[in-house]
Amino acid sequence: MRVQSIGKVTLASGADPAHVAFTPDGSRALVTRGDNRISMLDIKGSSVTLNARELSAGIRPYGLDISPSGQWGVVTNLGMNQGDADTISLINLEANPPRVVDTVSVGQTPEGIFFSPDGKLIGLTVIDGSNKPKASPFYGSASYQQYEIKDGRLMRSAEIKAGA
Repeated sequence: MRVQSIGKVTLASGADPAHVAFTPDGSRALVTRGDNRISMLDIKGSSVTLNARELSAGIRPYGLDISPSGQWGVVTNLGMNQGDADTISLINLEANPPRVVDTVSVGQTPEGIFFSPDGKLIGLTVIDGSNKPKASPFYGSASYQQYEIKDGRLMRSAEIKAGA
């Protein structure tokens, strides 16, 4: 496999892109942005264009993945990093237009999120205050959470507590 630049798009000033994920067929990409938006890129051959549709999943979307089928996207929303519960959101990429269809609370600072290779499960790392000083009222233990998509909704199916 060879990676190469095929085009350039310009996002708004202050967009601060964080992650990008491509659909399996390579026709679209999602980009999480620090200005509370998710951009969609349309890719046709060697042409990349910024789709006018922006998605709004939550405050500070960050981690991102797209299912192997290309039907779903998942995104972590970091919030304001003030100890409040943060969220993850499910994006239906087959809807016309694509849209956020579910958002669930997961704890403080969800970061890494990925689909399993068969697309049946979603794995999530939640920092949950484990990066804060022990004296902080928001200090806690990280967790690894597992989700499934049932009827277009995110359903937690497992959780393992970790350390700091």
